[in-house]
Amino acid sequence: MRTALAGLLLLGFLSGAVHSCTLMARVTDRFETRLNMAAPIRLIVDTGSGDIHLSRGPEDQLIVRSRFTVSAPDREQARQLAKQIKADPPIETTGQTIEIGDLRKYRNNLGFFSKLSVSITMSFEVQAPYETEVELNSGSGDQYAADLRGPLRSQAGSGDVEITEIARQVSVETGSGEISVSGASEVRAEAGSGDVKLEQISGAVEVNVGSGDVALKDIAADLRVDTGSGEIQVDSGLSEDVKWHLEASSGDVVLRLPAEAQFTLAAETHSGDIEVAFPLVTTGKATPHDLRGSVGEHPAAEIHIETSSGDIQINKGP
Repeated sequence: MRTALAGLLLLGFLSGAVHSCTLMARVTDRFETRLNMAAPIRLIVDTGSGDIHLSRGPEDQLIVRSRFTVSAPDREQARQLAKQIKADPPIETTGQTIEIGDLRKYRNNLGFFSKLSVSITMSFEVQAPYETEVELNSGSGDQYAADLRGPLRSQAGSGDVEITEIARQVSVETGSGEISVSGASEVRAEAGSGDVKLEQISGAVEVNVGSGDVALKDIAADLRVDTGSGEIQVDSGLSEDVKWHLEASSGDVVLRLPAEAQFTLAAETHSGDIEVAFPLVTTGKATPHDLRGSVGEHPAAEIHIETSSGDIQINKGP
């Protein structure tokens, strides 16, 4: 009897909670803050739910714009919290470090149940000096960053990440979403589920994808790619002494190299075909699933390719 009564009480509580969620009041507002900052600076931007857009701005100023929505059980509570955020935005400065998006100070004055029922979604548009080191974190939302020196580190639970023209290292991790990086130095990209596209990368590249395709263009240094399920495509020149390691559990690996490329090759596929458009001098016994050899008189670059299920193609470009 007690168990049944407890179940009814719990059901009633949950029903009430669901009903109250449908009646949540929402207030949307904006703020803009300008900080006089001498570069170099370190910038940290966090948002649980919302987009982040970061670009180059004045060399002596940081500009932060935000559009946010407060959801609360009643409109007055939502309005008061929105008013507090607008009057005292979530921006903290410690020396040359600026942290944007820490919402804990707004929740500290809320009761236990209010903390559970009140939610804040906040998107940021930030302009920073070129000499800025960047860390971006979002639970759900897209990220964009461009035209900064870096280095840049990005983490996104769910959402697309686009990075362009970062002079130093770039590191991107997403649980679910597409990663796109162009015009950067060293790049490390990791996606649980989503495609990865990299272009014009001057330094070493490392890519790990659980499920998704990888498309690379104009990679100047060492390259390592590992995909669980997805195709790997590389369209690039081949510098001397570089090492490329490409591995796909399920998916094709397709390379397009210049006609004058010189390299050693070790290609293996457990279930698939291997096609090489270059004049390959084989070493050892070549089979349809295992091919090793060299191209050119001075093959300094190394290419290692392995697929469990998929074809391997090495095509000749212009």
